[in-house]
Amino acid sequence: MRGYCTYTLYDEEYMGPGYFIIQEFNGEIEKFIKIFTTTNYGFSHYMARAYEKDVVDLPDQTFREIAIIARNEEEALYEIISELALGIKNEKILSIDPSKQGENNMIALYNTHCASLMCFKDVYGVKHATDFIDINLGDNYTCAHWLALNDFYQDLEKHTTKEADENDIQRILRMIHKY
Repeated sequence: MRGYCTYTLYDEEYMGPGYFIIQEFNGEIEKFIKIFTTTNYGFSHYMARAYEKDVVDLPDQTFREIAIIARNEEEALYEIISELALGIKNEKILSIDPSKQGENNMIALYNTHCASLMCFKDVYGVKHATDFIDINLGDNYTCAHWLALNDFYQDLEKHTTKEADENDIQRILRMIHKY
């Protein structure tokens, strides 16, 4: 497999049940965004974790971005991200976590060639750098875009490439230096 490849995997182990959206280059995982859920009074509460290989926050940065891009040739994922972009009307989905310094958020954008799912975090003045972005997207009471997120999650379920096996999880853990 040569060049960029973007796909989804279902997994229940890393951060709980949810879907990895993975971008590889020449067969090596470069970055991922995992969208996962917890249950809050019977409604799904959505969370996201984004990670990019070999990238950490720097002292002079003001924000950090991790983006997954699906080209229109990758039809299913392009359509899923495009539908999310339409559902949120190009607005940011802000983290509801009050303990995060600054404004962590997620946005989806698209055009005729590609669709992008982007996670951002404010790192200005943060004393403890991390190599990931966590976003608490919320539930139906706390997130204005919960319906769009719920549709997005259901669409990921319908179009997931496969369920992650031990080899997939080991590749992800090696990438994030946790294994």
